[in-house]
Amino acid sequence: MSRRGAVAILAAATAAAGTCLVLAPRASGRVQTLPAGIFKRSRVCFVSVAKHPPKIDGVLDEEAWQWASAGGVLADTVTGKPGTVRTTFKVCHDWNNLYVAFDCQDADVWSEFTERDQPLWEAEVVEVFIDPKGVRKKYFEFEVSPRNVVWDGLITNPKGKQEGLMPDSSWNCGGFRSAVRVQGTAADRKDRDQGWTVEMAIPTRCVVGRRAQPFDHWEVNFYRIERNRKSKPEMLAWSPTRVPYFHAPKRFGRIVFWPHEPVIAPPRGK
Repeated sequence: MSRRGAVAILAAATAAAGTCLVLAPRASGRVQTLPAGIFKRSRVCFVSVAKHPPKIDGVLDEEAWQWASAGGVLADTVTGKPGTVRTTFKVCHDWNNLYVAFDCQDADVWSEFTERDQPLWEAEVVEVFIDPKGVRKKYFEFEVSPRNVVWDGLITNPKGKQEGLMPDSSWNCGGFRSAVRVQGTAADRKDRDQGWTVEMAIPTRCVVGRRAQPFDHWEVNFYRIERNRKSKPEMLAWSPTRVPYFHAPKRFGRIVFWPHEPVIAPPRGK
């Protein structure tokens, strides 16, 4: 099979599986064999290697984000329909870290919390859940607020739903980094804002105890909670949980650590 044909088949398969953007590898034409079951999730994202990892400063202007795998737009976690505010995310990796960027449209950016491991989900926040083994009973949770306050913890979820959930916020991810840039203010609810962007660097050693390896695959989900003063909170997800909460691990999507840089040039002047 030609390289072009192999890439076309991979692209078609991943599109059918509801994936994020898949970029072709810089390969010599050999067809890569993917682990069985990769596509047995509602969402799949092949995370490309960042030749130059992004600087974690909250500004999404590095080349890494131009090349990164685009996860798409988060949707209502119950219905799967678009939210009233737009939220997109991208991911890339360098084997030592999984890098995540969120871009959140928001006319009223706010959070009252200022200390690590406060209940950030009671205000506005973006979240990443990671279940590297796919056991769906224990997984890691990372949250970042518009004030760049972090909540990280280990979740024990024996029933696979909100009921009976046991979060352990004493677990901290050493080396975790985040930064936020607000287009407006995060403390003044009387002004009109434009939005906020977030960058995270999640060390793979925190999650699996080692560097990531080619074709490692983790079950994950990406979330946002948007709260304004005129309507009920919006719960947005990459892979909708179909229930009014995020802790539904059977509905997580999957990311795959793709061992190649993309070959499609990033857009210029955007």
